[in-house]
Amino acid sequence: KDEQIHKSTDSGVTWIELNDSYTDKDSANQRGLVVGVENTSLSFQVMNCSLSNCADGSWQSVDLDDVGLQSRYFRYKVDFVSDSSSLTPQLFNVSLDYSLLASVPVVNIVVPTSDASFGFNESINLNFTVVNSSSALDSCWYSFDSGENNVSVLNCANTTFDVAGDGDYNLVLYANESVSGLEGSDSVSFSVLIGAPSIALDFPVGNYLNYNESIYFNYSATDVDGVGACELWGDFDGDFKLNQTDTSVVSGVDSNFILNLSDGTYVWNVECNDSLGNLAVNGNQTFYVDTAEPDLTLSGPSGVKTSRTGIVLDFEVNDSSPTSCKYNVFRGLTEEIVNTSVLCNSSTSFDVTVDADFVLNFFVNDSAEHNVNDSIEFSVDTSSGGNPTPSSSGGGGGGGSSRRNVINTSGKLELSSLTDLIIEPGEKRNLNLKVKNSGLSFLNDCKLVGDGVYSSWVSSSQSLKIGGGESVDFDFEINVQEDIGHGSYSVSVSVSCEETSESEIFLVDVIEEQLSFSLVNIERGEEDNIVVDYILSEFSGVEQSVEIQFLLLDSSENKVAEIVDVKEIAAGSEEGFTTVISLDSSLAGDFNLIVNINSETYSTFVQENVVLGAPVSGFAIFNNGGRLRSALYVGGIVLFLVFALVIVSRIVKLKKKSVKTRDYTVKK
Repeated sequence: KDEQIHKSTDSGVTWIELNDSYTDKDSANQRGLVVGVENTSLSFQVMNCSLSNCADGSWQSVDLDDVGLQSRYFRYKVDFVSDSSSLTPQLFNVSLDYSLLASVPVVNIVVPTSDASFGFNESINLNFTVVNSSSALDSCWYSFDSGENNVSVLNCANTTFDVAGDGDYNLVLYANESVSGLEGSDSVSFSVLIGAPSIALDFPVGNYLNYNESIYFNYSATDVDGVGACELWGDFDGDFKLNQTDTSVVSGVDSNFILNLSDGTYVWNVECNDSLGNLAVNGNQTFYVDTAEPDLTLSGPSGVKTSRTGIVLDFEVNDSSPTSCKYNVFRGLTEEIVNTSVLCNSSTSFDVTVDADFVLNFFVNDSAEHNVNDSIEFSVDTSSGGNPTPSSSGGGGGGGSSRRNVINTSGKLELSSLTDLIIEPGEKRNLNLKVKNSGLSFLNDCKLVGDGVYSSWVSSSQSLKIGGGESVDFDFEINVQEDIGHGSYSVSVSVSCEETSESEIFLVDVIEEQLSFSLVNIERGEEDNIVVDYILSEFSGVEQSVEIQFLLLDSSENKVAEIVDVKEIAAGSEEGFTTVISLDSSLAGDFNLIVNINSETYSTFVQENVVLGAPVSGFAIFNNGGRLRSALYVGGIVLFLVFALVIVSRIVKLKKKSVKTRDYTVKK
């Protein structure tokens, strides 16, 4: 009879045909598989260590579903045992799940700035941020001698410090977390020359600028005796020397010099003197001017690939500024590989899931905010080893391949850059993202959503259809949770359409609230003023002098009244204050009240829409509380007038009756 296989199970064994056919009479020669199973066993062991080389660890058997070990360093091993020496074991994939219990706190000193110069040696501000996402902070402290003598920082909050006198200092700020005691630090160098001006260089400090005209060098100089003059020094033409002088500097007020420069790396500084001849100079600061876009050469993959794995991404990026690179791969309108970051100075490889035609898009961003991109086509055909594209030359050998810029006939999203945001815990901000479809076809049902860890901070209700070449604006809200720690957070937003998507990342700096301003009551006092009652709450634990600017603007945003008041508030206290704002007695209608609150370490503002009643009425309407009080006052006046009219009416009627009686009596 014909050879047949009725049942078979693929268990990884290779079957080799030994006999083409057989008959019943050949039963003695029938072939078969006697043994199809080889005995093997696996054992797993894990080592946890406190040293990076695991010299203090030992192997132990664990439950693979719950290893249950806590440490900083780990090793694992797998033992294969088999009765057959012909089997060669291979470990293809290992996946480990873990929970991060502790991480090194990220410490950043904000004030003093690097190489700052102070004309005083007491109550120098120490402002800083500490970010530790995995566990709670334990403590913070600082030192001027690398930890020999430490000074604790209460509640890891901004504070002030004193130094002995004139000289150069190096302050190191430390912070550790509460689980494993992991320690992070940051340091800053500064100088003190008592009596000389204090100088702070604000911009540019380490910045990469993508423009070379009207570069502002922002600084401030402060001196109790007044600032005489300040000089800008720099190597703007190759030699470090005096560039220009400003003799109109006001102590404590931001000042600037302005220059036009060519592309390059520059060092600058500011020197100031006071009216007594005391001289101070800050530390040199470096910045970069880069007006050129990155040079991108994308050379692979191209042509036909015969394997879906290990496809080489070959490119070269040249730029004078640090760069970041990412790529994605599309199979028609399907995103085969989402945006993936790669190092810009080396090639990499990737895998695809099916045989198909693909388009790879490559993006480069530099530190000066230049963006360039390129695209390249390739295909994958794993059948029969693939079919290379034939060469058009007359010679033999070498399947040809080509690289070309792809004209995007489908839709493609381009997102504008988002400016970094400074915000307080629990605060909401409305932002706007400009989006362009640079392709030729429509993109449908496009929505803006948040991505990643902080996606819940982002909300938007818009759903838009974007035509080819069309630009639209997406409005969205950032709502930072109240219990978030202060620090810098990378927030990703994505515009996702039915056909494609693109994302943008920006920084949200959450600052610690150190001062709170709450309006209590606003009302018209006299005809020519209004009275504002409010509460200041101090949270930093340091006594603060608070400058409060009240601005009253009309419906055309013109200033109609202004006053600046200075209040002193004790550390950790909550106090009520009153400010009287003078104004034109004829003012009435809708206004906008803006209150700017500034101290040495903190700034915020409050904005309220208000209604100012006519002065003849003797009251004003501000906010809900003011409206209620005014409504009650108006209601009382109306009731009083109605009551008075009723009484007058009755009196008149009684008088009329009385007159009639007298007349009747006379006639009688």
